[in-house]
Amino acid sequence: MYTSKVLLAGLAVIVLWASAFPAIRIAAPALGVGGLSIVRLGIAAIALLALAGGAAWLNRMGATGERRASPWTVRIPHRRDLPLIAACGFFGMAAYQVLLNWGELYVPAGTASIIVAAAPLVSVAIAAVTLGERLTLAKIGGSAIALAGVVVVCVARSGFTFSAATLILVAAMVVQGIYHPLTKPLLKRYSGLEVATYGMVSGSIMMLPFLPLDLPHLMTADAAAWWAVLYLGLFPSALGFVLWGYAVARLPVAASTALLYLVPPVAVLIAFVWLGEVPVFAEVLGGVVVIAGVAAVSLGDRILTTRSRRRAHATASSKQRHPSRSKETVMPLVRIDLPAGKSPDYGTTIGDVVYDALVETLSVPVDDRFQVITEHHGPGLVVDPTYLGIARTADAVIIQVTLNEGRTSMLKQAFYKAVADGLHLRVGLDRADVFINLVEVKKENWSFGNGEAQYA
Repeated sequence: MYTSKVLLAGLAVIVLWASAFPAIRIAAPALGVGGLSIVRLGIAAIALLALAGGAAWLNRMGATGERRASPWTVRIPHRRDLPLIAACGFFGMAAYQVLLNWGELYVPAGTASIIVAAAPLVSVAIAAVTLGERLTLAKIGGSAIALAGVVVVCVARSGFTFSAATLILVAAMVVQGIYHPLTKPLLKRYSGLEVATYGMVSGSIMMLPFLPLDLPHLMTADAAAWWAVLYLGLFPSALGFVLWGYAVARLPVAASTALLYLVPPVAVLIAFVWLGEVPVFAEVLGGVVVIAGVAAVSLGDRILTTRSRRRAHATASSKQRHPSRSKETVMPLVRIDLPAGKSPDYGTTIGDVVYDALVETLSVPVDDRFQVITEHHGPGLVVDPTYLGIARTADAVIIQVTLNEGRTSMLKQAFYKAVADGLHLRVGLDRADVFINLVEVKKENWSFGNGEAQYA
């Protein structure tokens, strides 16, 4: 269960991110496309760096003079990650901000939010091509539905032709979709807040050479535009990412994903109240189609997995009514060893993937979860980098599962594949970096408590 405080943080992020679209409509005409991008990214970068500086100070010296950790710490990135960080800053921050600001000069805020909401479709396509992620029927069908919705929204105000402004927003959607797969390797080593800070800082640096072009706009902008860009930098950008990092670490994936679907309707509502923008019927219809399609892409496979779990649970319940069978199949003990220095939820996500694979492939009951997750520094985790001709990296993890004997070779192979595919999809871990060992024991080797061998 998650607390109301966590849910409120998630809802606050939705309001902040939705309000960014009408705020851009106020600031962009006065500050210019580039000027708004530079100032907004700069304010957000300064705010996040100030937060990181305060966290570092607290980390060094607390109220009692003791060293203590902070979830808001932002470390200096490793040199090897700088090219990837630069790519994230370009696609996710600089290019996205410029294209979005440019498109919103001519397109209503609500319409822009609906088009941008289709960005996950691009992420799915890129992940399939570059990361080898599997394209399921749910993803393909959902993508087709969402793309149809985008087309409806784009032509809603211009008949059966695409206006230049809507095409600019489609380009903004594409670069935003490129950004998310680029962050996956970084999120294996850094927290979400760190990745957002790196992106803001690198995006700001990239935009600086264009400052002279929009300097006249910045010098003559009115107070309303400056208040709008100050709001954009401090709240939707800086505070939004901080709150989202807090919420997404504590919310189930399904809940955090579902929250994002609220951004377009909330943006339409805020734009109506703030700017008096009234969407046309075709835009509303297209928006509903887009959200439905993106929901199918994001949640379709999870829904199917949940059904699979329920079937596994029904099978397990049947086995529990027949003790002779149940004693042969239940109880895995999982040990997960991984390198230290990952994001706070990295190990937990690995545990989730292993648990899901056990339920789906080996028919482990849904409440049979016993895991030991350990991080190792330096020489504490030794993995040969080339054994059997498999190229492993420093990110390799070792997963050992102790379970009752009796699984077939085919089931074990299915389990190995489910874990490797799941870790590649969920945390971006290369399949070559997934080492799995199954240890089979007889049923009398378990004691669940009270000093008894319950399955003997």
